Amino acid sequence: MERNSFKLPLHCEIGIRKQLASNFIRSATDLSHDAVHPSISPTSSEEAAWQLLRAFISAIDCNVFWKFQDVDGRVLTGIRPLNLNVTMNALLNGERVKLAYLTKKRFVQHCRGNDKYYYRSKWNAYASIGYGSHDNAWRKLNFDARCFALDERKFTSKDIALLLLGFDVDCHHGERDVQKTTDLILSLFPGSYHEASTNSLGCHLFVKLYYNSRTCMGSHYATLNYLQSLCKNIADGIECRRIHLGYDAALDGIRGLPTLIGFETQDGKPVIVKRTLDDGTVVERPRFKITCRNPVIKIPFYRNCSMLAVHQFFQAPTFNVQHLEEIQRELLVHGIGIPEYYFNDGFEEALSRLYAGDFDEPQKSLEDPDDKTSTLKTHNSVFPAALNYELAARNLVAVQNSHERRIEFGMLFARHLGRVPTDSELELEYQNLGLNKSGSQSDTTSFRFGQISRWLSQTFDPEKCRFGYGGYTTAREKTEDLMEQRVKGFTIKWSKGNGDRPITIAKLSALYWCMRHSQGRLSTTHFSRSQAKTALLETLKTKCHNAEIAAMFRVLQTVDLIEQVSGACPGQLGRGWAVKELS
Repeated sequence: MERNSFKLPLHCEIGIRKQLASNFIRSATDLSHDAVHPSISPTSSEEAAWQLLRAFISAIDCNVFWKFQDVDGRVLTGIRPLNLNVTMNALLNGERVKLAYLTKKRFVQHCRGNDKYYYRSKWNAYASIGYGSHDNAWRKLNFDARCFALDERKFTSKDIALLLLGFDVDCHHGERDVQKTTDLILSLFPGSYHEASTNSLGCHLFVKLYYNSRTCMGSHYATLNYLQSLCKNIADGIECRRIHLGYDAALDGIRGLPTLIGFETQDGKPVIVKRTLDDGTVVERPRFKITCRNPVIKIPFYRNCSMLAVHQFFQAPTFNVQHLEEIQRELLVHGIGIPEYYFNDGFEEALSRLYAGDFDEPQKSLEDPDDKTSTLKTHNSVFPAALNYELAARNLVAVQNSHERRIEFGMLFARHLGRVPTDSELELEYQNLGLNKSGSQSDTTSFRFGQISRWLSQTFDPEKCRFGYGGYTTAREKTEDLMEQRVKGFTIKWSKGNGDRPITIAKLSALYWCMRHSQGRLSTTHFSRSQAKTALLETLKTKCHNAEIAAMFRVLQTVDLIEQVSGACPGQLGRGWAVKELS
């Protein structure tokens, strides 16, 4: 197959081209706190830490901790990826998507304890020294670049790749042997940087790893798969030794490995899509998808970004794959074997080139450009602007906490069925969607699903599932008449560019009706601009500009039909509104 048939965008990773950066707009899933945290400048230690870590961490594949108070006073918390699987899959296949990034500003807020981010390593991180594109670029840094081998023009290896492995030693139930388990791991990786865990009771150890992406296992793709198996075996071996020694503080796996990518298949064969190049040539290439999004671990230097800590991280040794293999042989016990991997050159060539990051920007796709899915469409409503059931359910695999994942799945499945599912239905569907994780013991415990079913039977209202856009047809004439009377004497317009444009009664009435009925009989709802645009598209078959939607919200507030009662939780919930009766 020709090389052109495998072209993918460089913006799959942190090294995004400048001309693409101007085309990408931060989405609502860009979990920023710009309104909360004004512009700030990093300290010398924060800048140094950022320059060291950015070589390892994927800026688009991080997770973030979020906390939000709902309209009824509930405090919601969780850990979410900056970009959901549906967004990442679209990105891998050359579609224009709205991305969220781990920026320097967010990293600084992480270091200061204002926000909390978790990382996965880049799949195409290569070893480098120096800084910037010219000999004196390093002089603008606000720290002594010579201490970190950054005092020259940047040079990046084409063969030596990097990973940052995170060892998570748990202490959630008063364990007393955290230091002993930590020392056990340090005996295998002496000199590695380590710090207190998020709750300050456990420990996070970070191991820098290098490997030859071209020769280790025959391909970059094969090497990353092999390293994942190798790390799992080592984690299992450490756990066996810990248990044998009687330590109570467990190792919760080796985290921070890169997301793995594969082909989307149908009937056992890769799905082929067509693309048009600049010269009009139509080429074919396989469609990619995420096959494994590995567990994350907190980014280093949380509330502890001192220059001493940064120096310790820099001076920590970097281990190679052979060292991991020696540890595996040392830890071999019954049930832990050396994994075998068979390299398939024909199948893996495209994936290896993807991991190498040497693809050009894709050209216009032959696929329908309007067939796009926004990532801000899931909220606590049964409003039909939500993602389709199967897509939304499969996205839950990114939720790290097993209890949270099962609860969200239960609510989603109940809305899909329009009734409360039985415990056996919940468990079977959960398994069929691939949401159960082998490392989670609670995912295989049936009574957990019984608890969710009983909880749903007490809280789920099937009446709300009867809401749909079709109901507006019969209510439209009356709603528009009442709305016209309500806004009489008010100026209803929106601005675009240098001119003002009128807001029609039809659009204003449809938006109000959708907001009022989206939660059944309840008078409060969460509603984002994205959901408002979808509502008007479905009810009136017309598209709206973001500025027009914002103006309609303001008009409805002015005429005292809606009142904002909570802010938005980006990627989770739109703004909270109290919606009053139109009479």
